[in-house]
Amino acid sequence: MSIGLITTVAANLLALTPLKLVQPLPMKKDMQVLQGILTAKGPDWLEFLADGEDLEKMQRYFWPKDDKQLTARIQAIPVNSRVEIRLILAQPGRWKVVDIQLLERKTLRSSMSSGAYLR
Repeated sequence: MSIGLITTVAANLLALTPLKLVQPLPMKKDMQVLQGILTAKGPDWLEFLADGEDLEKMQRYFWPKDDKQLTARIQAIPVNSRVEIRLILAQPGRWKVVDIQLLERKTLRSSMSSGAYLR
């Protein structure tokens, strides 16, 4: 058998083999992913206004003080920026931040011009 024929046969077999699609991990009931506005932050907490919520429903979430990488990432994000946060249920009724992603950076000027200035 020649190399070209082997390559052709192998390519045909690969084309006929169904590919397994990678499925995202299912969300656990003790995990949440929220998008919204980072309205304030402290050394180990942040205030967050989720999309569709009223200002009165603004929540404060905490993260472990010893997680230096998460602390640095949160401190680098300006207040009033649009973010996505991942939370896990630490205790009944108390959610803990485990990850944050910057979706849209806000500056004071862009916040004021859009009428979305919160603080």
